Amino acid sequence: MKKMLLILWTILLVALCGCGGGVRQEVAKTGAVTAKTLEGDVSVLEVKEIFLKQGTSSGGPRVVIKRDGKGSRVVLEGPSDLLEEVKTDFSERSLKIAADSRKSYTVTDPLTITLYDCTLSSLHLSGACEAEAESDVLVRDLSGTRLEIRLAGASSLKADQLAAGEVVMDITGASALDAADMKCDKWKLDLTGASTLNVEVCTASQNADWHVSGAAHMTVGDEAADPATGGGAELFAVLAGAAQVNAAGFEVKKATLTVSGGSTLDCRVTDVLGGSITGSSTVRYFGMPTLATHVGSSSRLEKR
Repeated sequence: MKKMLLILWTILLVALCGCGGGVRQEVAKTGAVTAKTLEGDVSVLEVKEIFLKQGTSSGGPRVVIKRDGKGSRVVLEGPSDLLEEVKTDFSERSLKIAADSRKSYTVTDPLTITLYDCTLSSLHLSGACEAEAESDVLVRDLSGTRLEIRLAGASSLKADQLAAGEVVMDITGASALDAADMKCDKWKLDLTGASTLNVEVCTASQNADWHVSGAAHMTVGDEAADPATGGGAELFAVLAGAAQVNAAGFEVKKATLTVSGGSTLDCRVTDVLGGSITGSSTVRYFGMPTLATHVGSSSRLEKR
């Protein structure tokens, strides 16, 4: 237990300190609030290394993704002298926004990055960014499309809807993603480092492939709903390092599990439940599947 607590503390400390960036030079930016506009559509957005301190709070910029029907563009709004330090690299619908990673900016007003009417397919945020995606701005046709979301260093994303043929998520370093509704054919997830994921309603019609570790926590679907609020054909799940997953509201036909290291999984399976459960781990399942599961002596497989 002491070792696990030490691991968690180290993960959180590294995340909140910008992944080991060391002591940064503090620079005050108190200019008048102004705006900088970049015209054009963005399909790939990366925001990183913008470390801000406002009052007693530290973090990164706020990122807003929305529609207003007035054309694709990106607006950066914040202190004028801070905007002079923020670098933008915009080429072929790919936009990178960053500042000097050796500096921490003390500001009286926040930095907000707003994307209007953009067709994002890749979003990469690090350094305690706070993002929100309104309505259907991250919804794509399910046929042949891909949506990639990468969150690191205590960043967060709240989204009303997510949809694409393939959804790929990489969430690490005490980051968080909350989505009200998600639809895809294939879903690939890496959730690590005390990060959290919550999807209220989810459908992955072909398969879901989850790797959850490092005391990460995940909830998919509504356990109390009957029938389940989402699901898919097949689930592959690897849990380790005290991971916790509640997928009782995500019904699948077949589940293949590798659960170890004191992890816990709640799932709903109709046909076949297989794999291994070891290292003082627990799997609780709904449904009447055929069981083809190896259960270690210190672990448990329980029907709910």
